Amino acid sequence: MNRWHQIFCVGLACVASNVSLAQAQSSKGMEDAGDAQLNSVHFVNSELGWVVGDRGVILHTRDGGRHWQRQPTPTTSRLEDVEFFDDAHGWAVGGTHRPYMHETEGVVLRTSDGGRTWTRIRSELLPRFIRIRMLDRHKGWALADGSAMYAAGVFYTEDGGRSWSTIPGQTDQAWLAGDFIDSRYGIAVGTGGQISIVRRNGFQKTRTPELGATRFHALKFSNKVMGWLVGEEGRVMVTRDGGLTWVLVDSLPAEISENFNFQALAVHSEHCWIAGSPGTVVFQTTDAGRSWNRLATGQNLPIRDLCFVDSRHGCAVGDFGTILVTADGGQNWTRQQSGGTRAAIVGYYSEVEHVPLELFARVSADEGYLGVVETFGRRQTAAGRNTNLRSTDRLREAVLRVGGSSVSSSGNFPLASPALRLPADAILATWDRANDGRGADRLEEHVVRSIRQWRPDVVVTSAASPAGHFPSSHLMNQIVLAAVKKSADATSYSDQLTVARLSPWQVKKVFSQLPNEQTGSLHVDTSHLATRLGKSYGQQAAIARGLVDQRYAPGPHVIGFRLLSSVMNQELARRDFFSGISLSPGGEARRPRRSPTIKDFAALRLMGRKRRNIQQLLLQSERAEQQGGGWFGQITELTRGLDPTSAGEIMFHLAQRYSRLGRQEMAAEVYQVLIDRHPQHVLAEKSMLWLLQYYCSSEAMQRMQGSHAKDLRQDAESHWSRALALAKQAEQRYALLLAQPAWRFPLITAYREQGLDREAEKIYNQMASVRLGSAWNLCARTEQWLGHGRGLPPKLHAVCTLSNERPRLDGQLQEAIWKNAQRLELNGVRSESLRSTAKFMLARDREFLYFAAICPWEAAASYSETGSGPRSRDAELDANDRLQLLLDVDRDYTSFYRLTVDYRGWTREECFGDVAWNPSWYVAADRDRTQWTIEAAIPLQELVRAVPSSRAVWAMGIQRVVPGVGFQAWNSPADVEVIPAGFGLLFFE
Repeated sequence: MNRWHQIFCVGLACVASNVSLAQAQSSKGMEDAGDAQLNSVHFVNSELGWVVGDRGVILHTRDGGRHWQRQPTPTTSRLEDVEFFDDAHGWAVGGTHRPYMHETEGVVLRTSDGGRTWTRIRSELLPRFIRIRMLDRHKGWALADGSAMYAAGVFYTEDGGRSWSTIPGQTDQAWLAGDFIDSRYGIAVGTGGQISIVRRNGFQKTRTPELGATRFHALKFSNKVMGWLVGEEGRVMVTRDGGLTWVLVDSLPAEISENFNFQALAVHSEHCWIAGSPGTVVFQTTDAGRSWNRLATGQNLPIRDLCFVDSRHGCAVGDFGTILVTADGGQNWTRQQSGGTRAAIVGYYSEVEHVPLELFARVSADEGYLGVVETFGRRQTAAGRNTNLRSTDRLREAVLRVGGSSVSSSGNFPLASPALRLPADAILATWDRANDGRGADRLEEHVVRSIRQWRPDVVVTSAASPAGHFPSSHLMNQIVLAAVKKSADATSYSDQLTVARLSPWQVKKVFSQLPNEQTGSLHVDTSHLATRLGKSYGQQAAIARGLVDQRYAPGPHVIGFRLLSSVMNQELARRDFFSGISLSPGGEARRPRRSPTIKDFAALRLMGRKRRNIQQLLLQSERAEQQGGGWFGQITELTRGLDPTSAGEIMFHLAQRYSRLGRQEMAAEVYQVLIDRHPQHVLAEKSMLWLLQYYCSSEAMQRMQGSHAKDLRQDAESHWSRALALAKQAEQRYALLLAQPAWRFPLITAYREQGLDREAEKIYNQMASVRLGSAWNLCARTEQWLGHGRGLPPKLHAVCTLSNERPRLDGQLQEAIWKNAQRLELNGVRSESLRSTAKFMLARDREFLYFAAICPWEAAASYSETGSGPRSRDAELDANDRLQLLLDVDRDYTSFYRLTVDYRGWTREECFGDVAWNPSWYVAADRDRTQWTIEAAIPLQELVRAVPSSRAVWAMGIQRVVPGVGFQAWNSPADVEVIPAGFGLLFFE
């Protein structure tokens, strides 16, 4: 057993990590909010029960749910599940996301006194836990996020949760639900619809085919052979053979699928209770699913979990801190606790990146209005099937950090990368394919049901874009406007009234969010200092933004909104979001009023102004290269008086600025200062990762020194030595980084270049044994293959032929060099892919690398006859049909050259993200009625310090992007947003 599979001995762990993210980033005053979403409930008998939820909430009852007390916990992270074996021994699990790194950190709590004291088990290396099932006081199972260190995402314990072991194997799914019959056997279901048997020695497929995009949220066994599985679109499945075979339950009415998403499940003998969103009805069977009863709850809010200890006593929990109890099997439900009964404001957006976090920081965190966000786009990506679920999870945590109460998403509306610039009709066609030809109608129906469920006074959404600049936002805008009208009309979607037992609802105001910091009739000044938060709206949203975005960028200074519709007086309605709307603090849609947290208002205002002014200076001087290292010399003065969070952000922004200007050495110095001065900053890990990748990057070193091979070798030795020093430093501070492939592969390069081959082998041998089938696993297996050369390489590969003849660069491709070159085909990878096949060729001599491409015209694309004017450096090519050659000369799979050529022969170059790189190279283009061609030559000395030998092997990607039409690539996985781990191999002849 390798060391990553060994028992994680929590009691002996001595890993130094960042200050708990949940504690460091929690919103002041938000921890005690009574509207925290409750995610799990567990009763050991009809009297004793516990509930866990967002913001580290644990509630306890000793009288069957009539009264609840909050138990103190050592975390403010979201808790996903709770389990008690008896009245004393219990466990609660959950976790948090790491900003910008987008990895999760697990939270495991245990108690031996009924929850009077909860102890957090040291779990810095564990990912977020989503389910726990304890079989006795010692043995148990847990489902978690898969991670680089723990690929399977399944753990077991034999010492009451003090330490956890992972099972072997891996999955490309994110686990959603599961249950375990005993210490050797369980069932889990993931995002790809694959139901898996879980054993100590790994996974086994069931006899049930994959269930597609439908997400299942709850799975429970009532005995060793019978179990239930429920999910979105009213799906209910049952097994009667211990999980080997699952079948759909057909005894529920067909209209259920159009009106309910099931999320909660409880079982007892032949009894089963199911609920979800909306939470108006609990469905009950007393005869193992042969017949069903519909039991009204008297409320709309989603139900996230159910628990029945017998056939009569049960509890349901859900959004806004809602707790319902029943003593007659669900015939009658009583609301025992709630932090609100409806939302004040709901935001509807197509993508998570569009959500205005600063708005919710103002209206929810500061002013106390209960806020909800729903997103509907499912990003189609080659990076993995769990990408969309995790982006929703990150958005949920981001919205919680800015005071929101609930986030949900739909997986039924696919979206391509924004870089493809697909028009609205292409997006609608994709939605129709995923929704039986009813894409727009189903989305409208979904929004109408959501409005009737949440009953908000205010709705916000994206702005219209009739010119087509923001097509998904435009579609969302139009659908939301139509849905707002129909939600108030009892004749529209009447099944929602009769089947789902919702009622028509009149929204009072609808606002659209304007793009690009435009100001509208109303705006949010993000620099405004909120007295109840002790910081500005922008500061409140800054860390939350890191949970959504992978790249740091200063937030907007202003977010503008335009009133689209209102049932109120227009002048009054425009004054503010809730002007003319009376919602009392502590009422049905607003939190109780909190006292201001600011002690020194003037000092905080001054600090906020300084922070804003510095960011403006950096933005305005983005192109002022003549300043050289001027800003670096002023770091101490620039950040004097700023809080650590703001100081770190300023440093990170400055480092990014240097990197964009091609001053990588200056960027490295600033990143190092950030790490040294603020090692616990949320951007410190991101800085450390950039530094290691930079110091290990052969491309970055070549770009810095050009063709001066002697100087380059000396600098390279210095860089690799610094890389190894960083690795030592990370062992002490950033343990989670050590398992990341994006950290480990650059380290392999440094070890290899320093002659430490055995150290490099240890890393890729270990990675080759984990995550079988993943792109990173193929990279590691390729390194193994390059060592022994037996059989075929694991990766797709191409040969760069050696030629004694130079081509004449005219775009005609008539020379023998091209007739002898291997023709590589670019193929589509998704539904929006191109119909034609582009072809690509490479060759070289002792001085140049040559490449050429033949690309059929795409009828739906936009082309001009010729380029206007002379070609310029770093032309803007995003709107054009273009090819990209991606070259990773040291196979670190993180840094690479990007050479882009469009159909006109115009170019753009990039090295390790540095667009200021301007190598000397030569390009010719030609065209005829059926295709366009390019032919290019780049001196090898622009790419490497020595001419590649016949044994040289680079990693390479080739892809074509046709805006408005599609994408294709030679290698796989591939995406418009480059996936370096998916590169193939380039052998030199």
